[in-house]
Amino acid sequence: MATIRQVYGNTYCIVTGCMHIPFYKLGDGKVVLMDSGFPHEGDEIQAALEAEGLSVQAILTTHVHYDHIGNHDRFRERYGAEIYMSAYDAGIAQTPLTLQACFYANSVTEIARTYPYMVCRADHTLPAETGTVTIDGAVFTTLHLPGHSHCHWGYVTPDDVAYIGDLLMGKTDLEATSLMFGQDWLETLRSIDRICTTSFRAYILAHSDVVEDVRELARLNREAILDQMDWVLSKMEDWKSRQEVTALMVKERCRRVDKERVRMIGRFASSAIYYLEDTHQLEFRVEEGVLCYRRARKEG
Repeated sequence: MATIRQVYGNTYCIVTGCMHIPFYKLGDGKVVLMDSGFPHEGDEIQAALEAEGLSVQAILTTHVHYDHIGNHDRFRERYGAEIYMSAYDAGIAQTPLTLQACFYANSVTEIARTYPYMVCRADHTLPAETGTVTIDGAVFTTLHLPGHSHCHWGYVTPDDVAYIGDLLMGKTDLEATSLMFGQDWLETLRSIDRICTTSFRAYILAHSDVVEDVRELARLNREAILDQMDWVLSKMEDWKSRQEVTALMVKERCRRVDKERVRMIGRFASSAIYYLEDTHQLEFRVEEGVLCYRRARKEG
């Protein structure tokens, strides 16, 4: 059962089994929701809002992943909610084909069958740089925090409370997870450094909790990311293909194995290899038409 928790002033969170979904009260029972959660939690999110006499006027989207836009269309149909997205996310959410930019290991047919709720029209698009968006007189600051996804956003409410989406994992999740996902780890690390220069009243994490000081948690996330990159690098003393790196991740770091999970871990492997390439820790060669990598050898 979802519950509602006040963070500060007119900023609240709907707390479900999987998510912290922030909202800001506008008045007259209207709220601005920030993301909309998993589709399977839609009934309890809606029930929690309506038990308090609340309805959704607008949804600010951090990024187009299934756990963040799972109820966008539901709340558009229920309340007439207007949806705000980055221009990039608004583009990829147009059709199952464009969603391949996010699910590039899946066929269009599979995307249409498995993630129909991710095809979602934006009413308003946001520019690529940090700025503001005003909804019914309430001014929200947008924070450009890319890395976890191609165009990942945070939002600061008029109460000076920052919702930073999936930029950081909480301590409990860091201890429990065996693999972390980022679309681009260099960008993620830059965004983590950027959030450490801020001093908002509180920070809401999508899958964890609310914290007042983000710096210690940022340090732990940075260490966990670099530890994961070091683990991948330790497996690459000899030449390995991307598929072999994926297989190692599945074998040694995966608790559950199925078709979709293996595809997802293939994305994890790709982002790790990209990071190690970008930081000059890998070298590559082509073996019988297959691109292979190993730890870069020091000259001399």
